[in-house]
Amino acid sequence: MYNIKNVKVPEDMFTLHGSMKKPVGEVKLTEDGLLFEGDGYEFVSKYEKHTSGVVARRDTIKNISDKDISICSILSKFVFNGGEYEVYTQYSEWCGERNGAWQPLVSEVSASNDDVRQNTGSVPFVAINNLQNGRGYAFHIMCDSTWRLRVRKVYAQTGQRKYISVELGIDDKNFDYKLKSGESLELPEILFYEFRNKLDMDAYKLHRYCNEKYPARSFPVIYNTWLSKFDNISYDILSEQLEVAKKIGAEYFVIDAGWFGKPNVWFESVGDWVECTEDSMRGRMKDFADKVRSYGLKFGLWFEIERAAMTAKAVAEHPEHYLTENGQCFVNFGKEDSCEYILDVISEQIEKYGIEFIKFDFNAELTYDAERLSFLNYFKGYRKFIKDLGERFPSLYLQNCASGGLRMALANLDGFDSFWMSDDHSLYSQLEIFKTTLVRMPPRALEKWMTIRSLAPFEPLYGGGTTEKILVSGDSGWGHMEGINDGFMKAVAVGGPLGISCDLTKLSDKLIESLTEFIAEYKAEKDFWVATECHILCDTETLLAIQYNDAAMDTVKVFTYTKIPNQKSVTLYPVIDMGAEYLVGEDKMGGEAIDADGVELKISGRFSANYIVLKKVK
Repeated sequence: MYNIKNVKVPEDMFTLHGSMKKPVGEVKLTEDGLLFEGDGYEFVSKYEKHTSGVVARRDTIKNISDKDISICSILSKFVFNGGEYEVYTQYSEWCGERNGAWQPLVSEVSASNDDVRQNTGSVPFVAINNLQNGRGYAFHIMCDSTWRLRVRKVYAQTGQRKYISVELGIDDKNFDYKLKSGESLELPEILFYEFRNKLDMDAYKLHRYCNEKYPARSFPVIYNTWLSKFDNISYDILSEQLEVAKKIGAEYFVIDAGWFGKPNVWFESVGDWVECTEDSMRGRMKDFADKVRSYGLKFGLWFEIERAAMTAKAVAEHPEHYLTENGQCFVNFGKEDSCEYILDVISEQIEKYGIEFIKFDFNAELTYDAERLSFLNYFKGYRKFIKDLGERFPSLYLQNCASGGLRMALANLDGFDSFWMSDDHSLYSQLEIFKTTLVRMPPRALEKWMTIRSLAPFEPLYGGGTTEKILVSGDSGWGHMEGINDGFMKAVAVGGPLGISCDLTKLSDKLIESLTEFIAEYKAEKDFWVATECHILCDTETLLAIQYNDAAMDTVKVFTYTKIPNQKSVTLYPVIDMGAEYLVGEDKMGGEAIDADGVELKISGRFSANYIVLKKVK
């Protein structure tokens, strides 16, 4: 498998094209990594291993000549022995953030992204698995640019050498970087680790790493207005929602799009972050924000800060701060004064309304960098903007949304608190997206959203009686709806920050009571959920089983989600502390016994859920 001590030649360390000569010579092993001195440049690769097993690789190229160097492609490289391999990649699109699959490595598998929204099309994650020994490696690009990855079989005629190459880093389409004498370029950090469980690629290692490096500052219960009446908002309408939001235990009340700009056509005013006084809140936003706080909740607002409509006043008044592409305008984060401009714009609104939560959305593609730098300067400015915003307002909660989950990238944990997983609000879809995303994100960052409605009374066709049904949005709005049972709904909603977005006044008293109890229980266990790790124990056509546990394995919760019921029970084998004793229900079981015999969970009807809790006996 991969070992830096085996790296002897530069072609095993990096891929580099530009004005320099082909790298020839030996790679030196240093105290913390590798060093190669080429023709006028120096390439340094440093490695840091975390206790979780995750290794962070940081590569830097420095111009040590007295002339400029032109770089048109530069990728960090990993080399493995030849053999039979398969490759896992994921595809991501609006309302389709759950597509991932293994594919045989016949010649080459590649993926890339040319949009500043890092998950548009593909995601910056890849895994390889050796079919001959069952061992694999997972790789994450901590991208602050557009990115590229490729895995290929390489046959070098010299010495008839065959090997597997994994290359990751800055997208080289239209890339032309001038590295001046004495200057350095830092490549995207690469996280990688070995795995033995192909089902979830030992994602718990990544979860543990992220929980320690990017600990959650908050783990909130959020109410968002969008799936209630969309942009139909007013002081009175939202006041009705606030009454119920307080009752069920929401901690943030967030007004989504439609609060600014021109009446009825606010989308023509994106970029003009000034309250609409002729419609919507009619100038009463400040009054409502004060009311939210008086109810014990924190106030939040939606912004699409990176984009502006061509018709926005801001573009006409400050054209020097915007880029234009495909009829849309974008803040030029590559310019320091533009970053300062937009920071002041949003700071004014935060101070005016006492905003403590921002939903940052981004609903347009920005794919062409006129500087031919794969948006390196754009990302540098954007990161500084987010950092400066956090320093100005330390308690501000930042939610990352980009047409759903198109910015659900690991690098964005640095600066953002959590992610809006998808605009597909079906809880069935959210479960699939959550499961798929666990291999590249910690669960504590993945928000779960309840978009529900009561249907009562409902008279079943069989069995008689009158009962209540729960409907959940089956798409990005209410055009399609699905029935869901209470237990399955709650079992899907665990794991990450909890959101509710619906017309709360249309929920029955029974559902409100059930929701209130669930939220209270979830809050009481916040310390567990905020630092949980996950293992996928089973994923078949009929059943999904996910284990949640703390790092010490003191508490282990196993949830089963039944898709098609074809059995009365299932025996699962949780990952536990083998040397410990656990209370499983009312029985005590040693770790070795659990590993040998497993634990049994009942299987209920279609789209139902069950769970069992294992508590370590101390």
